[in-house]
Amino acid sequence: PLVCEMYAPLIEEYTQLQGLVLGRWRLGWARRLLRWNLRRAARVIVRSNLMAQMVREQGIEAARIRVITGGVEPARFEAPAAPERGRVVFLGTLQPWHGCEQLLQAFAAVRAQVPDAQLTLLGDGKMRAALERREIALEGSAGRPLVVEGHHRDIAAERLLEGQRGA
Repeated sequence: PLVCEMYAPLIEEYTQLQGLVLGRWRLGWARRLLRWNLRRAARVIVRSNLMAQMVREQGIEAARIRVITGGVEPARFEAPAAPERGRVVFLGTLQPWHGCEQLLQAFAAVRAQVPDAQLTLLGDGKMRAALERREIALEGSAGRPLVVEGHHRDIAAERLLEGQRGA
């Protein structure tokens, strides 16, 4: 049986974010080919509920879709014994399917418990301008709760963990 794994809407990602120019005719064919493959798959594996919704919008029934989120293996990272403040770092493209809005909602709950917590978003994408507007709106808050830094070519994990900014 055919199993399709769809971790991002690649057609949109390549045309909108990467600047791939397909033209109207090729873009139509790419979308039809995607739909054709999805409809023939016994299972479609996606990484988020938003991706599951996008697949359902292609006419795929929910029973054939499985959400398997990507994750982090906490055992691979050492947490500081006594962190000075809460810090959350997102590193990736700022696209709706990566859950940036849900992250902001969850972070609001974190700030209620840890008032000086900080969320740093490192990346670029469709949502960057909207996230930067949210950053400006929150500037009057205690500390700087939301930082949107944009794309970084090379980021050392130690710098992120230390809380240093810049590349």
